[in-house]
Order: sequence, then C-alpha cells, then structure tokens
Amino acid sequence: MSYDLVVLDKQKRFTNKKDFLEWYNVLTEWADNVDYNDYAHTTPSLQKWFLEMKDIVPPLNGKFAPPDDELDKGEFLASDYTIAKDAIYVAFAWSNAEKVHPIVAMLAKKHDVAFFDITNERVVYPDGFILDVSRNSSDAHLSLFHKLKNFIINIMKKNLSIVALMMAAVAMGACSGKGEQKQQENVNENPQTEVVEVVEVEGRKNFSGDKAVITPLPAIMIATYDAEGTPDVMMAAWGGQCGPKHICFNLSPHKTTENLKLKQAFTASFASVGNVAESDYFGIVSGNDVKDKVAQAGFTVTKSPNVDAPIVNEYPLTLECRVVEIAETSLGETRVVGEVVNMSAKDSILDADGNIDLGKLQPVIFDSSNRTYRVVGEKVGDAWQSGKAIQERQVK
Repeated sequence: MSYDLVVLDKQKRFTNKKDFLEWYNVLTEWADNVDYNDYAHTTPSLQKWFLEMKDIVPPLNGKFAPPDDELDKGEFLASDYTIAKDAIYVAFAWSNAEKVHPIVAMLAKKHDVAFFDITNERVVYPDGFILDVSRNSSDAHLSLFHKLKNFIINIMKKNLSIVALMMAAVAMGACSGKGEQKQQENVNENPQTEVVEVVEVEGRKNFSGDKAVITPLPAIMIATYDAEGTPDVMMAAWGGQCGPKHICFNLSPHKTTENLKLKQAFTASFASVGNVAESDYFGIVSGNDVKDKVAQAGFTVTKSPNVDAPIVNEYPLTLECRVVEIAETSLGETRVVGEVVNMSAKDSILDADGNIDLGKLQPVIFDSSNRTYRVVGEKVGDAWQSGKAIQERQVK
C-alpha cells in the first residue's frame, strides 16, 4: 500500500471540510491532456518545493527520474509525483513513510506551502493552522477507495511502472474494509478547530499565532553518536522536563533525529553564559554538512558509561538519557521522550551543600521575541513558600 500526501499552494486556504473535499475531488479527476510530470505549470512556491524535494526523493517518472537499473537497486526513496496547477500529489512506499513524511513537512514549511496528510486526514498550513478533514465511513466526499481509484487511473494515464500499478491495486483491496476501523480510531482523537475568528483584546497589542512568545524556552544541548561513532550536538528550544525523571522535545528532521532513532540514547546539557558562541554554533551548523562540528567548535567529549551517547566535557551539567518514546507528530516533527538514567555535575556549579546552583551554572534561555539569549536571573522567591502569605491571609 502506498503512503500518500498532497502539497498545495497556501492560497488554497480552506476554512471548512466541505469546501476542501470538493476541491480535492476535482483535483483527483485527472485530465487526459495534462503532463503531470511537468512542474512548469504549477505555482512558483510549489515549483521551489518540488525542485528541492526531487533531489532528496527523486520521481519515478519524467526527466528527473533515475535510470531504471538504479531504481531496481533500491537505493532511492523514489516517489510518484502528480503535479497539478495548484497541488502536487506524492505517493511512496509505506515502508518509507517514516523517512519521507518529515522531509515533505519540512520542505513545505520552508517553501511556505501547505500539505495534506491523507492518512491522518489533516491539512497543515505553513502558519500553523490545521484543518481537520476526518470523515466517517459513509462520507462520499473523500473515501480512501475513491482516492486510490483515481490514483490507479492516473498511473495508467502516466504509463507508470507495473510495480506501482500493482501496489495501488493491492491497496484498493486492502482499504475496502477499513472505513469503519478508521472511524473508531478517530473517536478518541482531539478534534481540530477549523477557523478562529480572532477579536482584538482591548488595551493590548495583538500578534498572530505564528509569533507566539512562550517563555522561558531552554537552550538544551542534545549530544548523540552517529553510526560511525562521530559525536554530534544540536540546540533544541522546543523541549523541557515532562516528568520526575523525563525530558522531552520536538525535532524537525536533523542528523540528531536520525542518531536518536539509531542509538536510542542521548545526553542533554544546557547552554550557559560561558559557552553561548559554541552552543549557538551547534544550533546553526548541521552535522550533515560539517563532519565533526564538536571538534570544530573546540569542544571535546567523553563516552557516557551509562548510555550510548557522548558527554560534552565543556558543559558542567549533563543528563544521561535513554529514549523511551519516539514518534512522528501530525505536524511532521519527531517527538522524543528520554528517561534520565544519571545526572552528573562539575564541582564548579555546586553550592556548599553539594546541590546544583543555577547562579553558578548561569544557564541561558532563548528569547524568541528578539532572537537573543538571556541569562537566568537572580532568586526572586521560594517555591511553595512565597504564596503562603496570601493563603494565610485568606484563612484569617
């Protein structure tokens, strides 16, 4: 069975399920007189998306397709692209879904286009708006059977390989009885709102949702090993503590993401005042482009004795973690949950009682409003104590 996605121009802004499904039905009635391998007739933003996408996941057909003998070797994440006026339909082997889906999502965001995740029944726009188009088994607008029927017709029109045709035909047989199952699976899903009509808040300046300032955002330094044992470090701001001994974060496709899947382990440290430049470097340079960026930054590592991950010697506080959960989200990112196996700290950041002193560590946070780093400041109160004055006043 193929895993299918549709990338569409963001100008196709649908605010309700009905309008989207009607557009989608028209889209999949492929015309006879259109060359769906030619990207020239689609929109500029979709052209940019396709031209970068094809270099990572080449098409099965058209002038950009690899030679048949190379495709037979299975060395490519090849996909079938159906390029329409304002959308591109992408179909690839289900076994490649974990690899291709985040690439599609990442490039969609980069090139400011939306994408429709057919399996999860959601349209994700580059500004973060999500349209839920989930249907029940009787919904005639967008049945999986109808989708695959049109896909097979398209394959025949494009004279694609017999392998792709067989794959789609098998998918039709497999999907015919899954409508009810999908309906049941959706029962416990959180419903997505369609459009929120934003009303200005009196006495305040309003900002769009894509400029949300959520603070503090940590500067977590995630260290991993790749398949060759080369250490890699990246900075992650979208993360934090999610349990007594658990840390979690969301990642887009990175070398670190692949390393985490491979090694199932990592260490987490924290950028601080004394290493802002090196930490920022780890955040802006990819390990895919620089072979050993840890050494390039002048940092060194020691292999953790507890997990298969490096400890960066220059970071005084380190959490050694094993991956306990890793999964793709509906937004095309990878959510990682790690269990802290051990935590170690240098004497230089300990107080007189042997506890970690953040005043000595001087960790920094990421200020997304101004794209700056700010140091965590002085003590302003005591946890579970400062509020007691109000509590006692209420009792009296």
